[in-house]
Amino acid sequence: MNQNSSEQLTRYFIGKGFLRRSGVWCAQDPDRSSTAERMYHSLRTEEGWIYSDQDVRRLPDVGHDDQHVRQWRVRKRSLRRLLRYLESQHPRGSILDVGSGNGWMSNAFAESGFYVCALDLNFAELEQAARVFHQSKNVVWLYGDISLNIVPPDSMDAVVLASSIQYFDQVGQLLKTLIQTLRSGGEIHLIDTPFYRDHEKKEAVQRSLDYFDRIGYPDFTPFYHHRTFEELEPYPYSLLYDPASIRNTLKRFIDKDSSRFPWIIIKKP
Repeated sequence: MNQNSSEQLTRYFIGKGFLRRSGVWCAQDPDRSSTAERMYHSLRTEEGWIYSDQDVRRLPDVGHDDQHVRQWRVRKRSLRRLLRYLESQHPRGSILDVGSGNGWMSNAFAESGFYVCALDLNFAELEQAARVFHQSKNVVWLYGDISLNIVPPDSMDAVVLASSIQYFDQVGQLLKTLIQTLRSGGEIHLIDTPFYRDHEKKEAVQRSLDYFDRIGYPDFTPFYHHRTFEELEPYPYSLLYDPASIRNTLKRFIDKDSSRFPWIIIKKP
């Protein structure tokens, strides 16, 4: 892996005419954020997912009184599994973290020796990430829409979507775009996201409708998408962790921090 991977990305962004604001490269104007972006940030605040700089620096570790403590334990375990895999398959490789948010996972990748492009359409959290993790030289923070091909092709060894693919509308087009960013043999990893079978989707959608209505965000429903395994069938995907297996189903009765989400990998030929 080229030791100047971050510098190469920076030169690419400069060549594309991206501007840099508060440590974040902007492929589009953050002052013209979409309704979905503004609503998403407001929703995350309401749900208690927006943290202070001091707390972000400690993630995924949170206090016992944090309302999301169990989710963070699951995410911490998911990260450990993913890091072990990536370190064995792509040591010091390049990672595109799609939906990076406040950057805690991107920073963990960088601390493990990877070069990271942290991408999101939430400028407020990216700005916080660039501020909190400013010491990391292996991370480039990027604000923009991935569908506009803002990441150079054939440049990444892995793409990670951790609890983020549910916020994309056209999953087929998204995966095609992401595959283009991968080098030969690269991989897409989908973690910490619920996936359903087609026959389960209707009930899941209704649960989300009830939830968003209950917390006062019924208008967010069209921006949250319920992913199904059937959507992935055109791609050569496999499960590195299957929560529905007999072994893992039984394990969750004993270990409450075991993930109920699959770890899905899609390899580029």
